[in-house]
Amino acid sequence: MHQAPSRLLIAAAALALISIPALADNGVSPVVVVNPVTLNPATPNPVTIVNPPGAPPSTVNVGNPLDIAKAEGIQHPFGITLESNSCSPPNNCFLEFQVPANQRWVIERYGIETVQQVGAHMNFLSISTVIGGRLAALPLPVPANSVHLGAADATLAGDNIRIYAEPGSTVEVAASVDSGAFTTSATIIGQAIDVP
Repeated sequence: MHQAPSRLLIAAAALALISIPALADNGVSPVVVVNPVTLNPATPNPVTIVNPPGAPPSTVNVGNPLDIAKAEGIQHPFGITLESNSCSPPNNCFLEFQVPANQRWVIERYGIETVQQVGAHMNFLSISTVIGGRLAALPLPVPANSVHLGAADATLAGDNIRIYAEPGSTVEVAASVDSGAFTTSATIIGQAIDVP
């Protein structure tokens, strides 16, 4: 019977300890932000971080946000369309896009159209880029059906994709049909990333 009150005392003490907020002093002062500044990329906004008194002397000075963004690679959306007026089997029709020397491309979507004689069908489609100094050719799905346009048929292909192309390299789109002359057009869209 004497154990019941001692158990109650232990339970009450445990509840009291749980309800007291944990206090820890690791010697680090809290960070206080005074008068936050809204950054404007059009004008330099230097930020200086200084360690609290007694800490080892080190100061970091962050310069112009545009310089930082450029170092990390600013992205610019791009979209390019090329057309070829005359292609003939058995050769592929090649359309080439030149990547600027100061940008890396991330191709995010493609759209390709061939216009060929009635009854002919697209039978090959690919995109090639240079990645890590090596050619990377990616075969693309070939649509099973064409659209009849009266005097010709058209085949349309397109999808979301993620392909990288190195600065100064060439992106090549290749298409082919099974018979007769044809025309083709290709559009690629994505992000161009500035490289230093």
